[in-house]
Amino acid sequence: MLEIKSEIKSQMTRNRVEVQGFNPNGKFHAELWRDGRCIHREEFANGITDEGKKKIFDLYFQYSDVDVPNGSTEKMYVGLINTGSTLAAADTYVTHAGWTEFTSYTVSAAAKRGEWIAGAATGAGTVSITNASPVTFDFTGSGTVDGIFVVSGTTTEIEVQSDVTAGNKLWSTGDLAAPLAVVSADQLKITYTVNA
Repeated sequence: MLEIKSEIKSQMTRNRVEVQGFNPNGKFHAELWRDGRCIHREEFANGITDEGKKKIFDLYFQYSDVDVPNGSTEKMYVGLINTGSTLAAADTYVTHAGWTEFTSYTVSAAAKRGEWIAGAATGAGTVSITNASPVTFDFTGSGTVDGIFVVSGTTTEIEVQSDVTAGNKLWSTGDLAAPLAVVSADQLKITYTVNA
């Protein structure tokens, strides 16, 4: 039984694009006015609190709404990438010329992608959201797995292997340290953690 834990980090390896990390900082612009005149003007950066990061994660990954995953019609799914992949920040759910999906597996005895069910965001300093139970891929044939991807979209479409229906979103991709040769009856267990 193989187990893979995947995390978003500030730098990726192999043929992945370097990622600057999720850091939703901005800036404030303040002006002090007196008697109809601006007497002080200043811009300064803001920080995002742990509570704020948790709220962003919980809203996106947990909120029950049709516009975000884990709502009544949208969910998050994990899929596998074939060997020889070239990942790019510009990849989308519909268009990812550098890689194809590996589909010789089942999840819960069905030929479908594995649902990523995240718990509530936790942490201080670094906030994380993850799935408590791994997504388990049961291989039905031999091949090579080069990486993992996570997608969100309409449940009836997004869980189908090799689906590329417009409107669904490619959340993340990542390469394994080295291509992984698999054979029928192997299992790959994926735990995915997002940090900010």
